[in-house]
Amino acid sequence: MRDGMISGLIRNLGIDRQAYTPAVVYVNGEYYGIQNFREKINADFIAENHGISAENVVLMDNNNATEGNADNYFALLDFITNNDISISENYERVKQDLDIANYIKYNVIEMYVVNEDWVSNNVKRWRINDSNGRWRYIAYDMDFGFGIWDADKVNHNM
Repeated sequence: MRDGMISGLIRNLGIDRQAYTPAVVYVNGEYYGIQNFREKINADFIAENHGISAENVVLMDNNNATEGNADNYFALLDFITNNDISISENYERVKQDLDIANYIKYNVIEMYVVNEDWVSNNVKRWRINDSNGRWRYIAYDMDFGFGIWDADKVNHNM
């Protein structure tokens, strides 16, 4: 329920996220409790939410491509690693392949909710596979946010 609540909190921030709805579930007449229904993040999810063709979606889960080819992402990482981004021309080059506003919002959300199951895990990003495609991040699986195991974690400096 925590992940769905956080997803609801960020719904108006213009960042991709899974819709959430709780539902009382019965199987063959037997009560199975309240389940949290979520959208599945795949190429169809991106296509439906952005009015594009699913065939043109590149989707990554952590550092693995689950849809399409992620060579552009690894080339971008290589460029960032080997170039000084404080130089205007280099920063402009990064902006060609990375949606900077989305990247900032995504990081601020993850840090604000103190999602400790993040950075090395639970990272999804996508782009349209064309010359104008820029990587965008998807906020999901934030159930470790707001101190799930230790209430004092809300004071953790992310």
